[in-house]
Formats: sequence, structure tokens, C-alpha cells
Amino acid sequence: MQAITKLRELQGETFDQLVHEKLAADESFRIFITLSNDVLRQLGAGGMDDDQLSDV
Repeated sequence: MQAITKLRELQGETFDQLVHEKLAADESFRIFITLSNDVLRQLGAGGMDDDQLSDV
């Protein structure tokens, strides 16, 4: 499904920017990840694990 692929790409780009310090791990970041994971779950694709977010 194209929506799932695009959303996963956006999450990946977001994490890459976070790692390269182009993004701050602030509340806006967590809101984006939470909402995008909710959408992925609704689409039946699951979301990022809590383990992946615990380092943020």
C-alpha cells in the first residue's frame, strides 16, 4: 500500500534527521511518531516499537 510506504519513509527520514541533529527530540517529534504510528496501525501495518522510541 502506497500510504504505508510513504509514511514509513517519512518516519525514516525523521529519525535520520534526528540522528544527524537536524531535528530536536522534542514534544513535536514524539507527537509525529505517535500519530504516524496510529495511522500505520489503522492501515494494518503496525508502528515503530516502543523500544525504538525509548532512546529518543
